[in-house]
Amino acid sequence: MINLKQKIYDSCINMIHDRITNAELALKSSQESMANETKSSAGDKFETSRAMLQAQQDRMKSVIIKNRQLENNLLQTNLTHQEIIRTGALVHTDQLNYFISVGLGKIIIDGGIYYAISAVSPIGKLLIGKQKGDIFSFNGKTGKVLDVE
Repeated sequence: MINLKQKIYDSCINMIHDRITNAELALKSSQESMANETKSSAGDKFETSRAMLQAQQDRMKSVIIKNRQLENNLLQTNLTHQEIIRTGALVHTDQLNYFISVGLGKIIIDGGIYYAISAVSPIGKLLIGKQKGDIFSFNGKTGKVLDVE
């Protein structure tokens, strides 16, 4: 049976792969549109259209690069059980649950809500080094670490 941390990790990998696939499809579509674009008598319209397509291609390339970096970072995550919060920890608090890995946001697994966050995010920096039973304060709210996996 796959443990919860592994399910969250797998979900993160799938989210990243979906983002890369969607960006690659959008990039390909934009490249095809640019290749099929014909110069009309309205030269300014043609140039504006090409500039917009080029900007979209640049955005999609950036999304692909960013998500490949996230994937590389995630692949280096240690999923072994942990007592002290560090990268790879699954942290249960009295407020929210966090998977310290890469910043992907909300993930729902088996009806539970978890947040994939980076160790360098504000809450990540605050939680690193804490352990079960520790108290922390974030955005004016006090919380307690209930468990670390």
